[in-house]
Amino acid sequence: MKPQLLLALAVRCADHPPTSSLQEADLAAIDVENADVPTLHALAHRTAIRLQPFSVIEQWDALTAIDQTNLLTEFGWLLRAFSEWNGTDDPRGRRLFALFAIASAWDGQGGYWPSVSSVSTPDATWIRAAEKIVQGANASLSGSADAPIWEQDEAKSLQEADRGEDWVRLAKTLNRFSNVVGDTVLTQATRALGACSPSRLSTLLVERKSWLDSIQILRCLDPDERYRIALASGTARAHFASIALCYQRPALALDPLTQLIVSVARDATQWAALLDLCLGAITQYLPIQAVLGRVLTLASDAAIKAFVDAVELSPLNNDHQPISDLLLNFVSQAPEAARRTLLHRAYERWDAWSFGLPEAQEMTLGPSGSTLDVAVSRWLAMYADETTLIDGMADAQKAIVSIEQRWHYSRTTLERQMNAFRSRSAMFTTAQAMRLSRLTQAYTLPTNEQTLSAYQSARYMG
Repeated sequence: MKPQLLLALAVRCADHPPTSSLQEADLAAIDVENADVPTLHALAHRTAIRLQPFSVIEQWDALTAIDQTNLLTEFGWLLRAFSEWNGTDDPRGRRLFALFAIASAWDGQGGYWPSVSSVSTPDATWIRAAEKIVQGANASLSGSADAPIWEQDEAKSLQEADRGEDWVRLAKTLNRFSNVVGDTVLTQATRALGACSPSRLSTLLVERKSWLDSIQILRCLDPDERYRIALASGTARAHFASIALCYQRPALALDPLTQLIVSVARDATQWAALLDLCLGAITQYLPIQAVLGRVLTLASDAAIKAFVDAVELSPLNNDHQPISDLLLNFVSQAPEAARRTLLHRAYERWDAWSFGLPEAQEMTLGPSGSTLDVAVSRWLAMYADETTLIDGMADAQKAIVSIEQRWHYSRTTLERQMNAFRSRSAMFTTAQAMRLSRLTQAYTLPTNEQTLSAYQSARYMG
């Protein structure tokens, strides 16, 4: 059954209260055009159970026949009331506002407007009125006259950030303006446009004068619609407004979000801003974390390299796992050329960084790893030549011997430098083991903690 059928039946039922109900029957053979009203009600019932487009329909079986009739009648009345609305009889829009308020009760789980779109035309009078409601909405960043001075100053600073297209800073301040939301009428008008006339809503989004105005519109939409509308707008402001709304949200609507992020990755400036915003707090942007590995498989070499360069390199800590999972997801899906590009760039960065040598100030007092170990170990195991592995291990061991022979002003300095080279040596050793055994599991740190020799321990006792 199609949504159009349910809506058409509901409209007919609104004009013809039923006198009886139909039990189980072969409804597929019913002539919808010529069936009597009780039969239409039974068909609508079965269709509603299949579709479950509204939260109230989920409780359909628990309703009495009279309640079922009333719901269908009310739904049919609402559809007809929208279709028959005109500005001449309602110049101040009070009746239209009331209709949107009633629609909000049906739209509790987001099913109302997508279903209505199947029987509504984009040029309907009420849709044009909804467009004016959305067009007139305005969210201001300017602090009120009686607001604290610091708040007024911050509002001015954010206005400057908006004019300068500093999307990262604006996104990070989103929670401070969480109360800037539309009322019920604006929310329902926006959702109606998103479902029934998405091109018009995209146009309105392009016309928004501020980042917060874009937030106000996009926040009214479900994630799926939000990402699609933002993508269709083609503006960085809309892109980052929708991305900012990912903060501390569950990972939903991944396909449209992937399309949006792929579009962002094509623009070097937007891509750099996205990485700056999300990589440092990837666990707070779960939807981005869920799609970024897939996005990289579709990205250009320049975008892939920019991603690797944006990853913060530091000795492993408790926050490395999200990036490791992202890299594993990428490696499992990426085409060969893209895989080689990312893995090689990761090795180049890791080799140049080398645990912060020569001082190795970030090193802990023991062998460590890095955020890019998943990629580095795979490059060395799968693509590097044998000489690279052998030389890497040999060079690290020579450096350790040289460090031991020199005098250091503290034992901590000595241990940090030695552990940096031990960590490098461990990576080459692990990659060699992976290659010999044809394993591709993630790089793991050695569990045995290496200590100073007795001579070195005694030497630095003082």
